[in-house]
Amino acid sequence: MATLERMVGLYGNDARVVFEARKWMDAHGVKLNSSETEKLLQEARGRVHGKEEMEILDAKAIAMSEDARRWTIAGILPESSVMLLAAAPGSGKSTLLYNWALHVALGKNWSNRRCKQGKALIIQCDEPVVDAAEKLQIIGYDDEALADDAIHFIDRWRFNNIPQLLAYIKRHRPQIVMIDSLTSCLAGMDVDLIRSDAGNCIYELRDIANQYGCSIVILHHLNKSGGIRDSSSFEANVSEVVKLYRQDNNPDCTQFIFEWIKSRSGLTGKHFLQRDPSTYGWWYKGPVTGGNEALDNLVNMMNSRSSERFSRRDAASAAGSWDSVGVGRLLEVARRQGLIASSFIVGPNGERTRMYHSWDYKEPNLAFEQAPEENPDREEPKQEPSEMKPEQENLPAQEEEDWF
Repeated sequence: MATLERMVGLYGNDARVVFEARKWMDAHGVKLNSSETEKLLQEARGRVHGKEEMEILDAKAIAMSEDARRWTIAGILPESSVMLLAAAPGSGKSTLLYNWALHVALGKNWSNRRCKQGKALIIQCDEPVVDAAEKLQIIGYDDEALADDAIHFIDRWRFNNIPQLLAYIKRHRPQIVMIDSLTSCLAGMDVDLIRSDAGNCIYELRDIANQYGCSIVILHHLNKSGGIRDSSSFEANVSEVVKLYRQDNNPDCTQFIFEWIKSRSGLTGKHFLQRDPSTYGWWYKGPVTGGNEALDNLVNMMNSRSSERFSRRDAASAAGSWDSVGVGRLLEVARRQGLIASSFIVGPNGERTRMYHSWDYKEPNLAFEQAPEENPDREEPKQEPSEMKPEQENLPAQEEEDWF
């Protein structure tokens, strides 16, 4: 779609736009009929020039909507997003993504963070398959609980193959897509990595992630000064930018800083991650500034009482706190990060009260079968003595007489 938008903006003549679009599709192996091509170009024109009539939404209706941000990994990886994760070579960033992909495919929590179960796609162009195979086995990809075809692996891919990636996502609908790495997948392409428009090659991934609700993570490298390598346009064309690095003068070589540089989902700050080189395992250890214990305790309390819903005051009481305002703030943090869920109770006058609960909470089923009402005035029909049948006693069965 981004390529078509550029054509619409570049060429003023509609016939020229159609010609260039078909030429580009033929070169990239995209097969669409005339009506499908025209529909895509119409959408591109609408994005570039605007629609004839503006779509007007009601701000109050948006504010009162119960829609909430969805997460592939709660508080870490938003759904419908593209994340650029940059780290120094040899930091183990690939194994972090292997861990994420496995937990998503199994639907198991990662470091007490809920993972939405779904398929995973690993595009690994930065290390040989034989090296990846050893890591995958140690991490747990041979788990019997892992379904066949739950995680697919591709070792040859370039960013000019985005149409093929789109076709794959349409067909298989993965929840998470890992691309390792940006530099390797640009190799051989005519892209100047320091130009201001270098990031245009990944622009289309945003539309794909939004349309199909998946999370795409692109691994990249840090430069010697600790900044993100190459053009800043790569950062501009993604929704989340994160750096992974070791803290200076930290004697613990297994502890890393996970720092959000940019986040459209509202994630901020520096957080600790712990790595186990022997098992290639990774764990989230909370913010560098501390203060995560109260949030964790509150979430754990709600998960342990998954059959209940809590108002802010009820949650404060259950957590043993008198500060319902402070607990209310923590509840909102947990809800926005996908650690817990919420719903509303609507009063008789339309007033709404937000209630917080575990993701496992289910509305109680109040439907029950009513016993037939007894009518005291109804008389049962009486049987005449002649109609009454004698009661059968439990006597031993009589032996049949011999026939001879």
